[in-house]
Amino acid sequence: MIGEHLTPAQLSDRESEDDIRALSKAFSLRNWHYVDIAVQERVTEIVTRWPLLAELASKADKVL
Repeated sequence: MIGEHLTPAQLSDRESEDDIRALSKAFSLRNWHYVDIAVQERVTEIVTRWPLLAELASKADKVL
């Protein structure tokens, strides 16, 4: 986007996504599922810090 201001971390995330997309195309990995461990760890940290989120997530799992 024009005029979009990104932090260095956001730029790094975008570069990583581009790298993963390029590898997927280069090696025809159509059914390849990439798991971003850093994002999973961040979500775990947030849920630990905010117990209400964990409670809401567990209730949502029961509904689904």
